[in-house]
Amino acid sequence: METRYANIGRIREQTASDSELNTLKEMIHSGWQPSKTQQVPVPLKPNWPFRGELAVEDGITMKSHRIIIPTVLQKEILTKLHAAHQGTEKTKLRARTSVYWRGLNKDIDEITKTCSTCQELQLLEVSICQADTKWTKQKPHSSQNTTTEFQQAGDSQDSKI
Repeated sequence: METRYANIGRIREQTASDSELNTLKEMIHSGWQPSKTQQVPVPLKPNWPFRGELAVEDGITMKSHRIIIPTVLQKEILTKLHAAHQGTEKTKLRARTSVYWRGLNKDIDEITKTCSTCQELQLLEVSICQADTKWTKQKPHSSQNTTTEFQQAGDSQDSKI
C-alpha cells in the first residue's frame, strides 16, 4: 500500500513539473474560457473534445476517473501495465480503468507487438483455441454415440424387467 501512495506522490510531483499539464490545469481552473477551439492554446487542442471530463484532484490532472500521466512517467507506467503480458486488448482494458495520455493505445500496440513473450503467449492461445475448436466439433458426435449406447443399454435393461 505504501508503494501505491509513493507512486501517487511521484505522479503529483511530475505533474507539477510538466509544463503542458500545468497549462491544462490552469485551463481547467479557469473553466475553459475560450469558447471556441481556435482560441485554445495549440498543445491543449486535443483535450477540447473531452474538456467536460477534465478535473484536477489534489494536484493530479484527471480525465474522468483516469489519471493523466505526465510525459516523463509514461514509459514506466506502460511497462507496469504490460508486465502481465496479457496482450493488446487486455492491456488496453487495464489502462482504461486508471490512466490516460495521448497516444496510450498506440504505445500499448507497439509494446505488445514488439514483446517476444506476448507474441509467444498469443501463439499458444491460438493453438489452444484451435485445439478446443477441434474438440468441440468432435464432442457432439461423440456424445451422440454415447447417448445412443446409453439408450441401447437402457432399452435392454427395460426389456429385462
